[in-house]
Amino acid sequence: YKTVSSSSELYARGYFYVSRSGIVENDDRYYFIVLAAGSNNVAYAGWRKTDGVIKWTLLIKSGTTSVIAYSATGPSLSRWYSVELHWEKDAINGLGELWVNGVKVCAIAGKNTASYGDVNQVRFGLPAIYNCGSTTAYCDCAKTAQSYIGPEP
Repeated sequence: YKTVSSSSELYARGYFYVSRSGIVENDDRYYFIVLAAGSNNVAYAGWRKTDGVIKWTLLIKSGTTSVIAYSATGPSLSRWYSVELHWEKDAINGLGELWVNGVKVCAIAGKNTASYGDVNQVRFGLPAIYNCGSTTAYCDCAKTAQSYIGPEP
């Protein structure tokens, strides 16, 4: 967990390695990065099984509901990934974006992300797990910024 200055826009990047995934059924999921505004989580980046396939997933709050986007391709076990989550607060044009190894794999735009206020906490690792079995994941090189961070050179 990292408490940050209240921000209407934030980028959070970390490196993640999953050696054992407990995702088995559709809708099983876990998130590597979660952004919070007070006690409310407003943006998530991780893996989720949908239509029988594990994919990168981005979830943001629009008003009080959740909006989800999935990548076209899925991740693999036992390799490091640079994962970056971008969130921007706006009542009309709020957005969330997910980059993996420097490539934008999911985006959601034109949403009301202002309902819960500014982001003031970032959670790295496995801060949210739903319906999963035993999972082993590693996190390294976590960083937050006001602009795009990108993978380490």
